[in-house]
Amino acid sequence: MSINYESLNYTDTLNSLLQKRIKLTINGKIVRQGHLVLYKFKNFCIELQFKNTKEGKTRKTEIPIPFCVTSDINGIEFDYRLDTLCGDTNTTDIFRSSIRPTDSKFYNKRLNIEIL
Repeated sequence: MSINYESLNYTDTLNSLLQKRIKLTINGKIVRQGHLVLYKFKNFCIELQFKNTKEGKTRKTEIPIPFCVTSDINGIEFDYRLDTLCGDTNTTDIFRSSIRPTDSKFYNKRLNIEIL
């Protein structure tokens, strides 16, 4: 199975978030929150630039390019789960056994983006 990254349309998704207050969470834990000012693609990551309303400073956060993007009324979800990448359980098991564990907070998880 191959993923066609052009069909995921990150640009339209991220454009809909520009100049809005958003909250990024993984498993209910806040990763970053603030006013999204700018984004850019950098290698295999998306660099998000947030403006802090209290201090007026900007902060950058890099997130990996997701395997799948979904959106609904509650917000947008970037999916980093191996099941999404591989497509079936057998392939996922083979993939898991062939890689070493990682400390990435995105590994095999979903990033939820909520507009505040």
